[in-house]
Amino acid sequence: VVAMRTNSTRINLSGTEFNQYLEEEGLSNVLALRKRYDLMETPGREQYSRCAKSIVLVDGSSTGFDRVMDMPLEFVAHTDPLQFKTHDTFALQVLFHGEPLADTLVKAQLKSDPVKEVTAVTDAKGQVALALTDPGLWLFSTVHMEPSGEDGVDWESLWASLTVNIS
Repeated sequence: VVAMRTNSTRINLSGTEFNQYLEEEGLSNVLALRKRYDLMETPGREQYSRCAKSIVLVDGSSTGFDRVMDMPLEFVAHTDPLQFKTHDTFALQVLFHGEPLADTLVKAQLKSDPVKEVTAVTDAKGQVALALTDPGLWLFSTVHMEPSGEDGVDWESLWASLTVNIS
C-alpha cells in the first residue's frame, strides 16, 4: 500500500457552485447547515487536503492490502484484490481519525470510456460494499467536511481516495 497526504489548499466557490459540489459529494449535512443559517448564496470558502492510497500488487502477492496508514481520512480494503471476481462486491471501510465514518457517500469509478461509476453510503461501521462490474483501474473516493475555525475559511475538508487494479 502506497499512501500520500497533501498539504492544505484553499478554494473559494460561488454559492451556487459550492452548493452543487456539496450535492455531488453527498455532503447533505453541510448543505443543511447552509440552508438553516440562510447561507445558500454565500460563497464557499474551503480548505482541503487529500489522503490518497493505492494498492500495488507485486509478484502476484496482495499482502498488506488491508493496511491502515493512520491518515485522518482513509479507505481500508476488506476485499483482497487478487481474490476478487467481477460482479462480486468489493468491501471497504472509511475511517476518520481511526474511527468508522457512517453515512458517507463513497464513489467507485472505473477509468474507461465512458467512465463507469457506482455509489453507496457507508453503514454505522463505516463499511460499504460496491458491485464492480468490470476489470480495470478503479478509483474509490469520498469527502468529509466540517466547519473550520481558521480565519478566512468556513469549511475544512478531507478528500480520501483508494486506487486498485482489478483483474
